Amino acid sequence: MTSSKTKDKHVDPVKLYNITARTYDSLYKEEQYTKYNYVFEELRLVPGKNILDIGCGTGLLIEYLLSKKLDLFHRYLCIDPSIEMLKKAIDKYRDPRIIYILSYAEDLDLIDQSIDSIFMFTVWDNIHETNKKSILKKIKNSLTKEGYAIITTIPRNKIYDGQRSPSDLDNEFKYVGFKIDNFYMYKKYS
Repeated sequence: MTSSKTKDKHVDPVKLYNITARTYDSLYKEEQYTKYNYVFEELRLVPGKNILDIGCGTGLLIEYLLSKKLDLFHRYLCIDPSIEMLKKAIDKYRDPRIIYILSYAEDLDLIDQSIDSIFMFTVWDNIHETNKKSILKKIKNSLTKEGYAIITTIPRNKIYDGQRSPSDLDNEFKYVGFKIDNFYMYKKYS
């Protein structure tokens, strides 16, 4: 999401998400599930014990993991700067393993090597360009030895002028396919 510290000519996406939170699931659930299916069924990735969901929104990824019996996590961190989206997620999922945090991705302070799986679905393009490189560094540092991160971006032909993909900023983030969005993955090796 766009940082509160950044002044930009574009409309703050958080304001838009606060407005659309009530109807978000009915509008975007099918699209998001298509992306989740790509990660967990086609790429055959297994979510780790400690998950970080940056831009968790209304909790659709949690819902998906529960529906597919992939909810073997010990700790699930839901990060979102939209209070209305987080309220929806909290109302749907009251599980002691899930921790909800109202925050921008840019403002996160993560413990090194503490997260097994990091997901950023439909978030990258809302982050201000000047903050992207530091976010990638935080992601890489916070992953465990066997951890991985998935970041999706809108297709190149739809990206706003000047926006760069994760692999443009860090060549360790590899393009791994397309399903509605472009998918990039960073895999830490022990």
